[in-house]
Amino acid sequence: MNKNQSVSTENQMRKKEASEWMRYAKEDYNLVQHLYRGDYYPKPLAIICYHCEQATEKATTLVDKDGRERKINKPVLEWEIMSLVSQGFTDIILTVSYRSDQIMSYFGDGSRLGAKITYFVEDTPLGNAGALFKLRDQLDSPFLLLNADAVFDVDFQRMVEFHRSHDALVTLFTHPNSHPYDSGLIVADDSGAVLHWLTKEDARPQWYKNRVNAGLHVIDPAVLDMTGIDPTTIGEAGEDGKPRRVDMDRQILKPLCGQGVMYCYDSPEYCKDMGTPDRYEAVCHDFES
Repeated sequence: MNKNQSVSTENQMRKKEASEWMRYAKEDYNLVQHLYRGDYYPKPLAIICYHCEQATEKATTLVDKDGRERKINKPVLEWEIMSLVSQGFTDIILTVSYRSDQIMSYFGDGSRLGAKITYFVEDTPLGNAGALFKLRDQLDSPFLLLNADAVFDVDFQRMVEFHRSHDALVTLFTHPNSHPYDSGLIVADDSGAVLHWLTKEDARPQWYKNRVNAGLHVIDPAVLDMTGIDPTTIGEAGEDGKPRRVDMDRQILKPLCGQGVMYCYDSPEYCKDMGTPDRYEAVCHDFES
């Protein structure tokens, strides 16, 4: 082999190596992009806690994006489930007590809506978080926890990505509302990490930012284990003779403040509490206006 042939062969080898490197680099880039968009992550389980009568009431009018009124006849809870399914969150657990038979009969296994729905029935009131401990063996990864009395139009995929990017144990959907005086008031640092959680009975400063927990969460099940709560005692009679209950805000979330593991997801997206008759009427007005 002469010198020119040797140089030509060496150049060909370099081109082949460069081509292989570019191919692997492109594959790595595509993988990173898929991971960033969440394509390689399974969609989290969604748990909807139903504790209010309004969620089964039927909205009658909805205004579409072009301003046209169209009549509907669906329970609000159905609209919430349809919103989740449209974003790929199809595995759903409903925790029910009030009108449980009616709800289970109406939704069934969820296949009509493209979902897989299972139920946890609270024959004994367990508080707004007691069911999570009873479901603990089904929770092996972060999950969405949604209050059924919150009407929302939220991009949950973006919220889950925020949760992952912050390596959080809990992410709270936070926003200002019209009744901060009876809501969980959240104080956070510049990164969004929650520093303080002021419940309605806590003393509050004269001036504070109207940032409240809207009742939509992404939660790592590890936080349940961090509470020290014995699941077998939940629902059993306590010293006062009443069933032991678990409060989400006071017993699970508030103790995480200041640890850098719980973050605010501040968002202007539509989310309103309809847990009282007045607030339910306000939501109906939003649909009609």
